[in-house]
Amino acid sequence: MNVDVRNPEEVKKMIDYTIEKHGRIDILIVNAGVVRVGPVETFPEEDYDLLIDVNLKGTHYTCKYAVPYFKKQKSGSIITLASVAAHIGQVAHANYCSTKAGVLGYTRALALDLAPYNVRVNSVSPGATDTPMLQSDVAKQARDRGISYEDVKKEFEQEGIMGRWATSEEIASGILFLATEESSYITGADLRIDGGWTTQ
Repeated sequence: MNVDVRNPEEVKKMIDYTIEKHGRIDILIVNAGVVRVGPVETFPEEDYDLLIDVNLKGTHYTCKYAVPYFKKQKSGSIITLASVAAHIGQVAHANYCSTKAGVLGYTRALALDLAPYNVRVNSVSPGATDTPMLQSDVAKQARDRGISYEDVKKEFEQEGIMGRWATSEEIASGILFLATEESSYITGADLRIDGGWTTQ
């Protein structure tokens, strides 16, 4: 089922369909996200609206319609996707960073709300990960700055202390950990899978 997380009716339909089909929701992974970059003084309003609508409101809508079921069943795990950008500043990323920092705040507060219902809420903050979204971000920066894609990619790789991008599988492993009973005493936390980027 394709869902536009900016549209609350579509999100509700997805959650209701899941309940109808499976009877419950044990794990909710809130991972829809977009990135737009640029200096604040020329940042297009429509780009900021998109960041807010997908990264923040999309997170809210997805949780909003699932939370009643989690409360009713008194168990489950919710994992939101924040970003290394929620923890550090990045050049030309002020608008993006603000939405991902918002996801962290939302996650921590929701963890407090759902703790009495035995529902855990955590987030994952990936660093530079080899995905189409990062590739498009690097390509745009390369065009805007008049340098090669490889030069920008190398800058991103050097921001973490491991000197490379993460694979999608490495991020998924962290999400899986937070989804299972292996993390049964963890809530309101953020797991940074950033290759050491935020240790510097």
